[in-house]
Amino acid sequence: MFAFFISFALYLSILISVGIYGYQKNKRHTQNGANTRTINYWVTALSAHAADMSIWLFFGLPGAIYFNGLSECWTVIGLIGGMWATWHFVAPQLRTATEITRSTTLTHFLCSTAGDTKGYLTLVSSCLLLFFFLFYIAVGFSGIGTILMFTFGIPHWLGIIASALFVTGYVSLGGYATVAFIDAFQGFFLSCMIVLIPLITAWKLAASGALSLSTLTTSSSFQSVTLTAGLATALNWGLGYIGMPSILTKFMSIDSVKNMKKAQYVGLSFQAIALTAAMAAGLLARLYFTTAPASSQQLFLRLIIEQCIPLIAGFVLCALLAATISTLDSQLIVCASVISHDICKSAGTHYEKIVTRLGIVVITSIAASIALLSTSTLHEIVRYAWSGLGCTFGPLVLMSLYAPQRLTTIGALAGILLGGGSAALWPYYGPFLASTPLVPGFSIGLISMYVLSQKS
Repeated sequence: MFAFFISFALYLSILISVGIYGYQKNKRHTQNGANTRTINYWVTALSAHAADMSIWLFFGLPGAIYFNGLSECWTVIGLIGGMWATWHFVAPQLRTATEITRSTTLTHFLCSTAGDTKGYLTLVSSCLLLFFFLFYIAVGFSGIGTILMFTFGIPHWLGIIASALFVTGYVSLGGYATVAFIDAFQGFFLSCMIVLIPLITAWKLAASGALSLSTLTTSSSFQSVTLTAGLATALNWGLGYIGMPSILTKFMSIDSVKNMKKAQYVGLSFQAIALTAAMAAGLLARLYFTTAPASSQQLFLRLIIEQCIPLIAGFVLCALLAATISTLDSQLIVCASVISHDICKSAGTHYEKIVTRLGIVVITSIAASIALLSTSTLHEIVRYAWSGLGCTFGPLVLMSLYAPQRLTTIGALAGILLGGGSAALWPYYGPFLASTPLVPGFSIGLISMYVLSQKS
């Protein structure tokens, strides 16, 4: 147990140090959003993918592979394909367009492109963003609570409150640039740690004679799925990137659009390594466990605790925290920027930092309350928030970048309401695609936005 405390103390000390350093550097600056446009390509790449690779990378994907077999590879195909498409067709165009329009937040760019002169679209889109992000942030707090409970025996509710206080503190101190550098560090750190677990598992299985190509093939479950169902699963995850504000904001902050291709190579390499390692962990766990773990969370945690010496196990558990915190801080900074720039209109004023930090405190408090009261599983909440954000903003991002002359405020408003509403309600009224609400919601939002945006 003492070794665990050493690992956690070292890790948290690094984050706190970076936060304090960022606070000192940002004392004279008011930019807390993407309008800094000074982040280099490797920090952009790692922070963007770290913001994407939440605790689901450790808890969700290995567990899905373990319990459902390799049919879950459709999820990985969708994630890699969707991120490649977003890097290629959205990232450079968004970076250029937001600089030309001098947009400080994603919602500011989208609403100004749609000609929102009265502020209705800005208000509605900002509220939808905050609404869906609350659930996403709640998942992060709940995940950290689970890690602390399993590792130290800390009550789940106390772990949620402690994580909320810690994240609020260093995000408020550091600002946007600090969060980007912290995410880059955490992205590199978690990629190393998630590769370590399947390597250790494979080595121990090979040493005991339990690992061979024949046993691995026999243990693998190629669960039968139709091509239509597989493609729907892939699209449900891949399309979400186009409308994910916490990731799109990273693209807006890169120092030069000329460096976007470099960032793409770095980011996709990191993503492929991390996802492959997570899949390998779930596959090898089929050989390692003689009795199935009670849940996907216990699967990865047991692999860590049972196979690693305490000090190494502590660092791997810190990687789980890194995966969660890197998502949380990106989402919180986006929410704070929306509150400060789009709702309270305090951008460039003396009170911008105060409003931003108050926004972080309010969002954190509400999300922590949701985490404490919710009875839904982490997977259910993530799918709900991912689908809602993708359907709300994805169609509007595409229209703003590729058909801005056609886009109108009425069309944009109808599209985000119908798209986001469809994603939120489809699991209850669309039983045939209950697990892929983003596919119909995105289609409804894009079609309605395109049709209703016809100008006379």
